Amino acid sequence: MNLNERQLEAVRYIGGPCLVIAGAGSGKTRVITSKIEYLLDTCGYPGYSVAAVTFTNKAAREMKERVFRSVSPEAAEGLIVTTFHSLGLRIIRSECSRIGLRSNFMLFDEHDKEILVRSVLGELQPSAGADDFSKEDVERLLGFISSCKMDMVEPEDSQSRAEDGDGILCSKVYSRYASMMRSYGALDLDDLIYLPVIFFRSHPDELARWQRRLRYILVDEYQDTNSCQYELLKLLAGERQAFTVVGDDDQSIYSWRGARPENIDLLIRDFPDTRVIKLEQNYRSTGRILKCANALISANSHTFGKKLFGIGVMRIDGVRLPAILLFARTVLGKFTIGTMIPVYVLIMIIFGRIGMFGTVIVGALLLVQAILFFGTREHTPIHDKLAGTVTVDLGSQMIFDSPEELLEYKKR
Repeated sequence: MNLNERQLEAVRYIGGPCLVIAGAGSGKTRVITSKIEYLLDTCGYPGYSVAAVTFTNKAAREMKERVFRSVSPEAAEGLIVTTFHSLGLRIIRSECSRIGLRSNFMLFDEHDKEILVRSVLGELQPSAGADDFSKEDVERLLGFISSCKMDMVEPEDSQSRAEDGDGILCSKVYSRYASMMRSYGALDLDDLIYLPVIFFRSHPDELARWQRRLRYILVDEYQDTNSCQYELLKLLAGERQAFTVVGDDDQSIYSWRGARPENIDLLIRDFPDTRVIKLEQNYRSTGRILKCANALISANSHTFGKKLFGIGVMRIDGVRLPAILLFARTVLGKFTIGTMIPVYVLIMIIFGRIGMFGTVIVGALLLVQAILFFGTREHTPIHDKLAGTVTVDLGSQMIFDSPEELLEYKKR
């Protein structure tokens, strides 16, 4: 493993719960994939006993591809690399009869949920017409229901917590919504995490079986977990407490949809023996950029402070290249050595021979190549085009995965 000292410590520590505070560009994904390899090849964990969890299908897919490039198919057999929602779905499918669901349960999308809420409102307020319920009203109620599930508040508990007329209406809608979902044999996206948590809390024998099955758990982007996701991790970890979470509270951008960066503090409170390892060496940016970044994040409140530092060069496929290529990498996305070196040589020639005019030429060159690069996505749907205009692509790590996420963020 070609890892620095702190990365190697994070990979090899399996003596208890481990929290990796990973600054931007510090190689956290590599740490996770290397630790999976270490668990399977060196520690002898069967593939089916290890689960790595992240937040998007794209991230899970890329992580799985990286693992399978370094681990034999036999060692990785049954390995779980997935999202929180897919893990919850796996649990529900396995336990559906005990949960009280039919095996052919349905999964409602946002449109289905909106129709159901309008139906509930029609029952609760029969004198109102269909046009009296605006889209904003429906979305507000759906947001209330989602927040209750993320905070593990059951329908009957939400009614006891209602403080005013609006709260009473919201709780009634939630209660009736949940009842109708059960009668339809349907789940929504929040149920995929909420139901396993509620189920495991009341079925300790089944929980113990899953704890024996999943002997080691890794979580990426831990700062973006909500209360329900954290509770699921805590339940599955059990007394063994064999897990590693990787996150950075300075990179938490999803609090508007329920993420709780304070789960980092909660982890230390619930697991006081947690080993904390900081990844502060940055492989993506120059020293000047990191100095600015450190000045900005120093104003944030931290339980675990950190100070990013660079190496003056970047690595692509293990080869050190000058930092001038950082901008090209940002614009053009992922490069292999075969394409990065010619670009570097061309830039050096232009800067060396043409001077200031070379800057204009380099900018034009990068712009043309960026257009060509993104032009290869002409076959994607229009909504993917929109997503491309609001993402920041640094090695294919996207801030917004869909235009829906952007629009939801802009509403708040």
